[in-house]
Amino acid sequence: MGYGHSPDEVAQVDAPADVLLGYADAVERAARAYLATLSDDDLDAVVDDDWDPPVTRGARLVSVVADAFEHAGQAAFLRGLLDRS
Repeated sequence: MGYGHSPDEVAQVDAPADVLLGYADAVERAARAYLATLSDDDLDAVVDDDWDPPVTRGARLVSVVADAFEHAGQAAFLRGLLDRS
């Protein structure tokens, strides 16, 4: 939702908080289960050689987590704006 969608399309989404929180919990459980299966060699494996240097699984996972934290920060910022108004 949001990537490649227009602002009008995004505005049409009405997801209840309990559904979003349930989804977030399920994603966290799945991610933890996946991470528990990885070895050091798995983390060092190249998953995208279109870049220089090629991207390893470990680097890609770090970028996914960093992206999630950035979005959490954006949400917290917006929440702060709402609380001040």
